[in-house]
Amino acid sequence: MFWTKAIPTERMNAEQIKRRFEVVEAPDSAIFLASAMNILSMELGYKASADQRASLLGDGRPIPMMSYAVVEYLLGLDLSALELLELGGGSSTQFWASRTKSVLTFETSPEWMQALKSRPLPNVEARLSSRATC
Repeated sequence: MFWTKAIPTERMNAEQIKRRFEVVEAPDSAIFLASAMNILSMELGYKASADQRASLLGDGRPIPMMSYAVVEYLLGLDLSALELLELGGGSSTQFWASRTKSVLTFETSPEWMQALKSRPLPNVEARLSSRATC
């Protein structure tokens, strides 16, 4: 989706463009907001995440439950030499496994533990842990 102003051409002036059925005139602030919503919804993955009830980028890659700004920042870093300790596995485990040397995750839910073990993540070690109480 691309938003812009009506730009006159050799075939049509601005008034002719504005009168076309498929053209909607909107203030710059509305165009900016629509563009920002499209980026968040489609490119960053908010719509896919909501539809699938999972944390995803727009291309379907799983991500941790963090802000898109933090995820984009992390994607720009070389974390391949790091060994990561994770408390609670899930979509984040797959994200970290693809970015780091290894992941050790402690999970308290037997169901999540089975889900983690069913994924082909050779550099991940998942351990079932009892829930800590305070």
